[in-house]
Amino acid sequence: RGRLDVTERHLRLVASQKTASLIHWCCKVPARLSRASEEEIRAWGQFGEHLGIGFQFLDDCIDLDPESGKPWAQDIREGQMNFVLH
Repeated sequence: RGRLDVTERHLRLVASQKTASLIHWCCKVPARLSRASEEEIRAWGQFGEHLGIGFQFLDDCIDLDPESGKPWAQDIREGQMNFVLH
């Protein structure tokens, strides 16, 4: 928060460690429970990771839509850089 010199790599790392890690887990566990191969489990985990980063990007876009129902420009008001502001 409060930093404007944030890189896209950093934003991806943050998204990966929060939203994407949760979705990664949610995609990987059913594959493991269904006794999928390690390659399939890994692929589902990667899918979840990408989906989570995409979700975070979309959530950042919605943050700037005054009609979204979310508090408008919350990231800006909190001094937090996001994918759209970057």
